[in-house]
Amino acid sequence: MEERKGEKMHISMNCNKQGFSETMARIVEECRPLLQDDNELKFRVEMAAREMLANALEHGCSCEKEQVMIVLTLKSSKIKLKVISPGSGFDWKNIILNYMPALETEGRGLPMIKIAADKIKFNEKGNIITAIFKSQKGGKEKS
Repeated sequence: MEERKGEKMHISMNCNKQGFSETMARIVEECRPLLQDDNELKFRVEMAAREMLANALEHGCSCEKEQVMIVLTLKSSKIKLKVISPGSGFDWKNIILNYMPALETEGRGLPMIKIAADKIKFNEKGNIITAIFKSQKGGKEKS
């Protein structure tokens, strides 16, 4: 399900893996005008979106009837991707985002999102993550 409100697009994804690929394709399609001439930005947005949605499904969904909400905002050379998990959130303040575990099966998602995005932020509860991307042609903003 999707809904447009001005420059924002609202997309919902059921809490099952079946809608994952379709939601990813929708995000990339909506970002296409800003991604078409910037392969690096396309790679960064796709990687971060994949990790953000996977985290919401794995850690924020307790049943398939729940939904993950995605808010996508496009402005000239900036993409803002917000993923809202139905879960209770997590203590993001105690996560080390600058450490990338090499051989562990978990714990790489948030550091990968931080590397891919120009800026990330969480709400206090820890169930909403927002990633902001700018074209590398304009220089990467440090967060």
